[in-house]
Amino acid sequence: MWKLMGRTVLGGIGIGSFMYLLVVMLGVQTTAPTPRNIGSVWVMSALISLLSLIFNSDRWSFLALLAVHLGGTAGIVAVTILYNHWSNLLTEWSYWLVFLLIYVAVWAIIYVDQALRVSRINKALADRRKNRA
Repeated sequence: MWKLMGRTVLGGIGIGSFMYLLVVMLGVQTTAPTPRNIGSVWVMSALISLLSLIFNSDRWSFLALLAVHLGGTAGIVAVTILYNHWSNLLTEWSYWLVFLLIYVAVWAIIYVDQALRVSRINKALADRRKNRA
């Protein structure tokens, strides 16, 4: 369990760092990044990635888990925004649009990554079966 959590957190920090750099590059954040901003984005990313572990549950439907994850992610991001004194963003509809676009983009990245991994595993299994025959 700890190994899974560690891998999940590191992967989440990687995705969060990439998305933060994208936000800075696109000019969404108009101030220069500070160590406080960067550290809080790492913590936020780690927490969101840990929240993603709820998808390992079979107790609820995927849609229910997705709603919980989306709401939890929005809450974690809102706390990060308040911590960094960017609270004016929370009242702007354009921020929420960017938030949803980033959320969907991260899901797309994760989906493609997992699909590629499954494809490689299936190819390796097929090659192994072929070599046995």
